[in-house]
Amino acid sequence: MKLYFVWLGSGRARRQGIGRGGILLDEASRAGLPVPQGGILLNTFWQLALKTKTAEYHNNQLHITHPNQLHHLLYDIARFPRIDTPAIMRLLNLTHSHIPPLTNLTPDNPESLAHAITTLWTATPPLTHPDILIQTQINARHTGTAVTHPEQSHDLAYTPDHPDGLPLRPLRAWQFADKLPDHLRRLQLLLRGVRRTFGKQPWQISWQDDGRICWLTAIQPTTVGTTAVSD
Repeated sequence: MKLYFVWLGSGRARRQGIGRGGILLDEASRAGLPVPQGGILLNTFWQLALKTKTAEYHNNQLHITHPNQLHHLLYDIARFPRIDTPAIMRLLNLTHSHIPPLTNLTPDNPESLAHAITTLWTATPPLTHPDILIQTQINARHTGTAVTHPEQSHDLAYTPDHPDGLPLRPLRAWQFADKLPDHLRRLQLLLRGVRRTFGKQPWQISWQDDGRICWLTAIQPTTVGTTAVSD
């Protein structure tokens, strides 16, 4: 049976040649870290859309000719689980990190799905389409990036209020979070979970906090400092 997507937490991403960011999110979810539920559409789904003429190219421009057929391919043929809350879709490839995620989507709606797929597939050269992440959208109260580095005395959290980085104490396995605002306490715990899961090398993450959970939304290896995380 041909595989058209990988559900986060299934442990299948590494075997499908997905980019490093997708593999790490899959492994983070499988390890129990708080990753928003979702899946990664593989190149095989793009090939299926072309084979069935659901998607066609005209003058190097991609067109979804039958939105209802695309919806059928995704949910009935590929059997992608339905996300019935607002969702995001983004490309899983650092080469296309300048392309922002599409937000507030309803992928169970054929027209919304077709528009999002067209936007993302059109943003990449023909025949070189990276994988697409479809994920539950977090109603975030706080967002930012963070860096944990084994050779540094502090983790660093980057938020709109702290663009130069807010030092956070790296927690050991037995330690409680510090007396900080709740979202930063949850971030401390998340960073500890990242180190426990992936090891003591430099990691950079993107995170969103909804008031109850600090969610891991992207992760990649890094050096000292931070840049935008997209893969």
